[in-house]
Amino acid sequence: MVLSVVAISAPAAAAPAADLSASTNAGSLQPGDTFEVTYTLENTGADPGLAGSLEFDTPSEVSVVSASGDGQLNSGTVLYGVTGNTIASGDSVQTTVTFEVDSGAADGDYDVTADGTLQDSSTSSTDSTTSTVTVSSSTSPPPSDSQPGAPDLRKATHYEDAQEGVILELAFTEDVTEDNPEVTVHLSNDTDVSVPDSWIQAPDGGRVVVDTQGNVYNRIEEVTVSGYEDSDGNSLGEVTIDAKFAPETVNTLTNDNVEAFQGSNVTFEGNVGDEFDVNTRTDDDLDFSTTRGTGANSQVYVWNTDNRDVGDYRIENDAAGTNSSLALEDLGLTVEADEDTFEDDENVTATIESNDINREVDVDLLDSSGDEEEETTVTVDSDGEAEVDFGEVDTGNYTIEATDVNTQVTAESDEFEVVEAGDMEATSRTTVSSSRRVVTWRTSRSTSRTPTPRC
Repeated sequence: MVLSVVAISAPAAAAPAADLSASTNAGSLQPGDTFEVTYTLENTGADPGLAGSLEFDTPSEVSVVSASGDGQLNSGTVLYGVTGNTIASGDSVQTTVTFEVDSGAADGDYDVTADGTLQDSSTSSTDSTTSTVTVSSSTSPPPSDSQPGAPDLRKATHYEDAQEGVILELAFTEDVTEDNPEVTVHLSNDTDVSVPDSWIQAPDGGRVVVDTQGNVYNRIEEVTVSGYEDSDGNSLGEVTIDAKFAPETVNTLTNDNVEAFQGSNVTFEGNVGDEFDVNTRTDDDLDFSTTRGTGANSQVYVWNTDNRDVGDYRIENDAAGTNSSLALEDLGLTVEADEDTFEDDENVTATIESNDINREVDVDLLDSSGDEEEETTVTVDSDGEAEVDFGEVDTGNYTIEATDVNTQVTAESDEFEVVEAGDMEATSRTTVSSSRRVVTWRTSRSTSRTPTPRC
């Protein structure tokens, strides 16, 4: 997905003054997909705003689904504040809005414009921003050896199925048959795993299940598939697509109760075509609500929890008549350089901590430009800590980034310096600055042990 944000300056004389910005991390969009845009409306004027709003101008192919964060969604407009609940000068409100692309939308670019308004008793100020999304009917270009009218591989998901165990689900756009099928998994550690034929089950309509025999591909990036065609014999050829890996699965066909770490992917499992209502409630008030679905020829939806708060969520499967619960917890991953300043004849060391134990963590030493200088992998021990030693490092400024392999939750240290021996000055110990980033999993639901990849 291509996103551009164009901001129009707020009127200088307005008091209060609205300053609206937008951001999104949505991936490639297909017809029927949803995407999120986070809007920040700041009062840059000298006087407080007594109320505010976000109004959206979208093409017919894009519609507003829901909103979370500040404000309340009312008939497609987000409303902020009332008299007595002011948006003071320098304050801001932030709302994440979910949009949906119509299932019949043609390929192309679509502009979503938001107008953010702040007002007091006599004046108002409006600022606008436009997000451009690109819709493509395929997640990847059609393979060169694909025949006209051939099916496409819609998505690939690696997760723990309630009945079938740890599997790789391949969802095609239509019913398929097999003709010498081949499946290869590409991992982030530059390893390719060719799946044996005996692991690949016959298609069930447009859904193909690969029994991964308990292997945990928590470094999965892409999947290459060939040997599938539709009922008319139109061959897909060889196609490679991005794959998703989820460490936890909520079985929505039962009243399941699952714990997961904030920042990880969570799979909602049901039947093909099921929809899942995800919400949180406080004192019977609906704080957050969104609807997601499996889509064609799939039994799962993968929910990215990177931007979700720690706490309890309810997942309703109306078709099954069930209510499941998901508790998001904080992994508490931190990384701290052992010194604020090192000399270039001593080893650069750091300490990693986590609220959970026996976790594999990738650790990168980054220079001042963010380029990787060194990398290693450690395991958080029974005390919830791991020591890292990068050896001697050239002079310069550095940070250390730690990524929990199973969840892709990430933490980064404050910057520290390596100086020539004898030039070090006394400085205070570095502190930790943590952030989270998304992607993926564990096969065990216990939070005390993470399985080791077998590939």
